[in-house]
Amino acid sequence: MGYNDDLDAIVRAGGGKVYGEESVKELLIKDIIEKETRREQEKQDRKWIFLAGAMLVFLLEVCVRRAAELMKLRRV
Repeated sequence: MGYNDDLDAIVRAGGGKVYGEESVKELLIKDIIEKETRREQEKQDRKWIFLAGAMLVFLLEVCVRRAAELMKLRRV
């Protein structure tokens, strides 16, 4: 087994880099630090959506009941 010359082209075509034996520690660690990304998921509080929906249903019910009462009073 030896070094395949096509390996360089394949690695570079995929967006990678090929390091030599001398520079592997220095450049590889430098590249890892530069490209390091961290994803943090922030919890989003969605309680207010349900509270607003419940309040809307409550107010709608109050309005419907009030309208029904007013219609009864007009009939009498």
